[in-house]
Amino acid sequence: MRIVDARARPPLRPFRIAYEDRARELAVASLESRGWTAPASLVEADEELFRAEIAAAGIAMVGLPARVPNGLWDHSDGEEVLAVVGREPEVFFAYLAVDPADPGAAATVARHAAAGARGIVVEPCLCDPPRALDDPASDAVFEACEEVGLPVLLMAGGEAGEDIGHFHPLALERLAKRFPRVQLVSVHAGWPWVQESVGVAFRRPNVWLMPDCYFPNCPGQDDYVAAASTYLQDRFLFASGYPYSPAAAAVRAYAELGFSDEVLAKIMGANAIRLFGLAA
Repeated sequence: MRIVDARARPPLRPFRIAYEDRARELAVASLESRGWTAPASLVEADEELFRAEIAAAGIAMVGLPARVPNGLWDHSDGEEVLAVVGREPEVFFAYLAVDPADPGAAATVARHAAAGARGIVVEPCLCDPPRALDDPASDAVFEACEEVGLPVLLMAGGEAGEDIGHFHPLALERLAKRFPRVQLVSVHAGWPWVQESVGVAFRRPNVWLMPDCYFPNCPGQDDYVAAASTYLQDRFLFASGYPYSPAAAAVRAYAELGFSDEVLAKIMGANAIRLFGLAA
């Protein structure tokens, strides 16, 4: 089984802001509040410890998400993400970000595709001012993603913005209906609206769920498991959301959730390999 951690922000240069003292303390506290033990790589903010941890867990590849500057979360420079991937393409792959409020966002999508992005990060809830996932003002971005054939990673749950109403699954439902040929990855999988999110994924075959740091060890776990074991087994993605969950411990936890070997292989890597066009 080839394991792909589809979204993590390890202690590498593009994510250095997340490992400043206070930010690291908050990540440790959040992780421990959900029943995890903070890994040494997070406590020490150590790149080599992270590499050792994923190697021991059997994680073959890790998706690195860029993020545009915003007023709520730290940003991650796309050029720095690409530099990491360029040095180690056998381990890392890149998602590059666009600001849907930028008038030139559609052209940026085309440039990102040419640069080798495996997906486009779109976070409408972090715009200034924030907007809902399905706000028509963002349509040019989704049209551009459809044109270049790249999936979109939508931050659509958890701490996705000041107003959680902006990422309610109803907005994802409407967006998925409007752009049926765009593969939409719900990062954080709509948590805390778990049943609504798995319901949208049932109705819309272009919706994928990536609960990352909100699964397992959070309310709604059984609903995600039920969906991923059945109709969603080909559109459910393993991601640790590191540093907000420990990558190695997350691999072990998934193995203990009762998935069949066939389903587990899909969730842990095969689905990501297919969606993002990775080496099998």
